[in-house]
Amino acid sequence: YFNKANSLFHLGQYDKALKTYFETFEYENPDDITYCYIGECYERLDMLGEAMMYFEKSLEANPQNPGAWVGKAICLSAKEEDVQALICVEKALSLDDLNVEFHKIHGEVLEKLERFEEALPAFSRMVDLEPDDEDAWIDYASYFYRNNLLEEAIAIMREGYMIIGDDAKFLYTYAGFLSLAGNQQNAKEYFVKALEADFCQHQVFFDLM
Repeated sequence: YFNKANSLFHLGQYDKALKTYFETFEYENPDDITYCYIGECYERLDMLGEAMMYFEKSLEANPQNPGAWVGKAICLSAKEEDVQALICVEKALSLDDLNVEFHKIHGEVLEKLERFEEALPAFSRMVDLEPDDEDAWIDYASYFYRNNLLEEAIAIMREGYMIIGDDAKFLYTYAGFLSLAGNQQNAKEYFVKALEADFCQHQVFFDLM
């Protein structure tokens, strides 16, 4: 049942995953991991009160669960309680400094608090940890894009392209940044490469535009 619930979660079927996680209670007492995953389901369903409750249950069972700390951070940040969110995500990082997603959330919270000099290393740490992760490069470049530093964003994407290569999502994003900067010739080149890699992801480009 636990593995079935995990599979449903990764398929994005959060309601069914919740039902199945709760079914595990019939066979064994829930632990901090189960509580944490239930919290994640509720968070994905935008039911933040329920999510917080189960992240708290997870931490009561095991105060050293980094996933529960970062889950709390996500919920608190969604409620604009970013000072408290920062405390939670930094606790998560003290327990697991090698998790790329934790560094992303850390950077986003710092950015919301306008602590930009501290946010930048959090995003750059992502590509240091996982240089083959296209999402890490996109998130790193998007930090600059959100802060009206488009040329810097393009420079990051150029560097990432040398490692990532012809990944469709990466190429569509790169093409979007180039187009926004007025470099239509290069934008078209990468857009065509992206279409060839995976036509079905083309909405990434249009969402950006």
